[in-house]
Amino acid sequence: MSVRQRIIDAVRARLATIRLANGYATDIGANVLEWQTTPIPVDSLPAVCLRDTETEIEAWTMRERDNRVALVIEAIGQDIPPALARSYLEDIYRAIGADETWGGLALLTEPAGDSIELNTEDERVGRATVRITVEYQVGKWEF
Repeated sequence: MSVRQRIIDAVRARLATIRLANGYATDIGANVLEWQTTPIPVDSLPAVCLRDTETEIEAWTMRERDNRVALVIEAIGQDIPPALARSYLEDIYRAIGADETWGGLALLTEPAGDSIELNTEDERVGRATVRITVEYQVGKWEF
């Protein structure tokens, strides 16, 4: 299994810990999805969706590379007020900060920004999105 896949699995597992029972402000970890491309049923909200969108590669040595994979983590809820959207962001950042090396798989994790998109007239779903970059080392032709 590639290092990238193991990092994605670790991020997904960490997001699943975002539960009230674990001391977080929300329960978005109850439903963790990866690359969700269809609307999420209302009875499955709140949920959090993870996407690995692109990778930048930098030569470290002739045989090793530093890869920086961009991840988008989107928490989704129905009819959420702004304060709850901010709680989604806070919970995601707190979960990421628990171990930014993902059990030693990565060199570091950096925040790249966040955004909030609240309910519109035609869609009663709000989103809180966190973007991060995870840097890790692999061999020249490894993933």
